[in-house]
Amino acid sequence: MLGAIAGDITDSAYEARPVQKTDFDLFPPGARFTDDTALTVAAADALLGDGDYAGAYRRHGRAFPNAGCSGSVFRWLLSVDTRSYNSWDNGAAMQVSTVGFPWTPSRSFWPRRPGAPR
Repeated sequence: MLGAIAGDITDSAYEARPVQKTDFDLFPPGARFTDDTALTVAAADALLGDGDYAGAYRRHGRAFPNAGCSGSVFRWLLSVDTRSYNSWDNGAAMQVSTVGFPWTPSRSFWPRRPGAPR
């Protein structure tokens, strides 16, 4: 998740003017987090909290109204409708970075193989 957020901040400075080299500032002046970061944190909040994704997305999205939401996302954040707004957004790739948080070595997603070391 931290890597996704760092990438979002870096990309915010270069999205409108892509660089074609590997030697560039990771966090140049003007770089900032975007709505993708706010909604990634919202996904983690819902996943580790009560599971209310729509509520978490609205809380976090509304807290940062100037983070660069598209018009469709912003309208959804302000509406009472919880149905999908058919976004073409690529932020979902960031938001899934939170999915591993609930699983720890003591609470694994994968079943433990008999005889496997703990």
